[in-house]
Amino acid sequence: MGNRLSRAAAAALTVLLAAGCSWTDPDPAPAPSSTAPPRPTAATVHPERVVWWGGRSFGLQSLSVREETDGRTTYDLVLRVDTASPVKLAVPFPRIVLESGGLAVADSGTAGAGPLPSEPGVGTVHTVLRGSAPAGERPDLDALALVLTDPAAGSARAVLPVGDGGPEPVALAPVPLHASAATLDTGRFHWDVVSAQVRDDTTGSTALLLDNGVNVNHDSRVLRGLKQGQHTVQVLFDAPAGTIGEVLSWQLTLPDGRRIAPSVPVTLTTYPDRTDRVSLAAWFDFYGDTAGTYTLQAADGSAAPAVIALGTG
Repeated sequence: MGNRLSRAAAAALTVLLAAGCSWTDPDPAPAPSSTAPPRPTAATVHPERVVWWGGRSFGLQSLSVREETDGRTTYDLVLRVDTASPVKLAVPFPRIVLESGGLAVADSGTAGAGPLPSEPGVGTVHTVLRGSAPAGERPDLDALALVLTDPAAGSARAVLPVGDGGPEPVALAPVPLHASAATLDTGRFHWDVVSAQVRDDTTGSTALLLDNGVNVNHDSRVLRGLKQGQHTVQVLFDAPAGTIGEVLSWQLTLPDGRRIAPSVPVTLTTYPDRTDRVSLAAWFDFYGDTAGTYTLQAADGSAAPAVIALGTG
C-alpha cells in the first residue's frame, strides 16, 4: 500500500512539473542551510560567589547563552540554593534579572520563576530567561550581573557579578550578633538563644499559611523581602512545644537609642524532625546604621524584663 501511494504521489508531481505548474508543500521541511545555528555559549562563572535573598543563599553554577531564530537571546541559568534554616521556609521565589551596565537584558518578571524547595538543605534551581535586548545584540557576558530582588518596586537587591567585568557585589549577607546570654530567662519561661543576626535580605511576614482556611499552619516559617536600605534584627529561640511567643512584651533598643517593637508577632514554627521543641523567631525592622550593640528585652507581665545584649563586635 505504501509503495502504491509513493508512486502515485511521484506521478502527480511529475504531471504538475510537466504542465509548467508549481507545487507547494503545505508543511515544508526546513530548507537546508549552509551554516548551522550557533551553539550555546557558556559564560565563565564564579560558583564561589554567593548572595542572600529571602533567607537563602544563592550561587551561580552555570550560565549559557543561545541565539534564537528571531535574533533574540535566551539565557539558561542553574542556581545553587542553600536553605540554612532549622525549620522549613515559605517565601516567594525572587525576581531574577540579568543586567549589563545597570540595564536589564533579561528579566523573569513579577511572576518569578517558580517556587523553591522549603526544606532545609542545599539544592539547585534551573531557570530560563528570554533576553530583552534588541535582536542581534548580545551583551558582554563577562560584564553581566545576576540580580535577585522582590517584584515590588524599591525592594532590596542582591547583586552577583557573573564574570570579572561586572559591578561590585551586593551580597546582603547576614551579620551575626553575639548574645550576652545563652538563655532568655523571664522567670516563667526559659528559652535557648539559637542565633541572632542583622539581615538585609529577609524578614518575617504576616501572610501566615492557613490549613483549610481556618487553622494557622506552623509547619513553615513565612518570610518576605526587605526594602532598599532596610534592615532587621532576627533572633531565633528554641523552646518547649506549646510555647507561645506573643505572651511576652518585646522591645529592642537600637545602637542609636531608638526603641522598636517586633515588626510581626513572635510566632512559633515546628521542627521537621522533632515534636518536643519548637522554633520561635523575632524580627525588628528598621532603617539606619547597624554597627554597635542592641538590647533585647522580653517582659512577662509586670515582672522585670529579661535583658540580652546583642553585639556586632
